Formats: sequence, structure tokens, C-alpha cells
Amino acid sequence: MSSNVLRARMVETWCMSVMTIGALGIVLGAPLTIANGGLLLAVCVVPPLVMLCVWRLAAPMGRTVAS
Repeated sequence: MSSNVLRARMVETWCMSVMTIGALGIVLGAPLTIANGGLLLAVCVVPPLVMLCVWRLAAPMGRTVAS
């Protein structure tokens, strides 16, 4: 359960960081074109999706069965 919360928190932190950097860039004068918007969206969405897919396939680090 705690690993799911940690994953969600990391994804949330990543997305908020990228969006904050993008908003700061726009405020400081960077033009928001279709290409820049697509790049910002890809940078915000793709890494968390990959991270969730990879972690979902990983074996849980829980209790071990002793014989």
C-alpha cells in the first residue's frame, strides 16, 4: 500500500514540477507554440507513464517465505 502512495506522490511531483517550469517559462516570455505545447505535454506525461508501467511489472518487495 505504501509503495502505491509513493508512486502516486512521485508522479504528482513530476507533473507539477514540469508544469511549474512551463508556466514560469511562459511568464518570462517564452512563446507557447503548438510544438512547445506538445513537447511540454510529452515531457509531463510520458515519464510518469513509463515509470508506472515499469513499477507495475516489478515484483513486490514484501515478505519472503522461509522454509
